[in-house]
Amino acid sequence: MIFVSHWQLLFETAYFAKKSLILALKIKMKSHFKMWKLHSFATS
Repeated sequence: MIFVSHWQLLFETAYFAKKSLILALKIKMKSHFKMWKLHSFATS
């Protein structure tokens, strides 16, 4: 029982870590794209 709950906990931790990582990457890419657009607008 403890073994099963341990794997369940491990799976949930990995799942949430992956979700938060993807979310952080999306936010980072969005801000990076915004900066790139501003930069290309300023140079043109």
